[in-house]
Amino acid sequence: MTLESSLVSVVIVSCGKDDLLTRCLQSVQGQRYGSLEYFVFLNKTSQQEAARWAKDYPGVRFKNFVSNELYCKPLNQGIQESSGAFVLCLNDDVVLEPDFIEKIVPVFKSDLRVGAASGRVMRDDGKTIDTLGLSWSRARKPVDIGYGRFLDFTADIKAGDIFGVNGAVAFYRRSMLEDIKMDEGYFDEDYGIYYEDFDVAWRAQRAGWKARYCPCAIATHKRGATTRNQNKQLKFLDKFAFTHISEDLKMRHMRNRYSTLIKNDSFLLFLRDLPWIIFYEIRLFAYLIFFDRGILIKFLKDFSFVSSSFLKRRKILKRVKHE
Repeated sequence: MTLESSLVSVVIVSCGKDDLLTRCLQSVQGQRYGSLEYFVFLNKTSQQEAARWAKDYPGVRFKNFVSNELYCKPLNQGIQESSGAFVLCLNDDVVLEPDFIEKIVPVFKSDLRVGAASGRVMRDDGKTIDTLGLSWSRARKPVDIGYGRFLDFTADIKAGDIFGVNGAVAFYRRSMLEDIKMDEGYFDEDYGIYYEDFDVAWRAQRAGWKARYCPCAIATHKRGATTRNQNKQLKFLDKFAFTHISEDLKMRHMRNRYSTLIKNDSFLLFLRDLPWIIFYEIRLFAYLIFFDRGILIKFLKDFSFVSSSFLKRRKILKRVKHE
């Protein structure tokens, strides 16, 4: 792989929903930035379907997976096959403004320690903020900055450093990704989906990289369009996204949360924030006991991820100390 210093590699992961992927691809190919390459990874899609997409979008490289490989594995493969100095990872439910990439690339070039950058990502109503980047709570829950606030809220949020970037619109410097890469890849493939962006952000912070918010780069995100189902039985819990995902995704959400903490958290900071963490866990397990006991039983039967997470932690700490 020959690294091109101005090339941006765009890697899209999709379930092949025509309306979502079409809008996403059109916005990507409509970028004003001139040096781009495109990769699309189609989950649960046949070779024939991938060929149809390739015919409609010449110049875009399509790869199909017969099964649903979720998010991490396709992203890792796309990053590995690409050659840009910068990598933009996208969900297919994202639409970029024409100058999105053009606005963010200078953020990377202004400071060589900036390893990730977020634009101003709005919901598809154009008025409500989806994310301005990632922060995190004392309960160890990733928090999307500005989530659910209205547009005028952004006037108080200036360009500056953030903890990380949301995986739906994740812009990275390749050298940062290479620096924090593990045996499991840039993104931990054991995760599949959920917490993978938080894990990358945490590893990058520990390795001394920065993340930055760029308010003038604008995108829209139809959050949950590819993962959430309608919850017809628990209307009063509608506002909680966890209640709208499948059993497999709920299991991943829980395992990945604990794996991320084991891999990255400081023991002393964990103890300091233990009351907030316990309060979060009480609420989560109360929901499971009363409304989703089957998930709780399955979760309690499989703690195999714990030992592998501690092994990964040792590798991360060894790398940080070595540097």
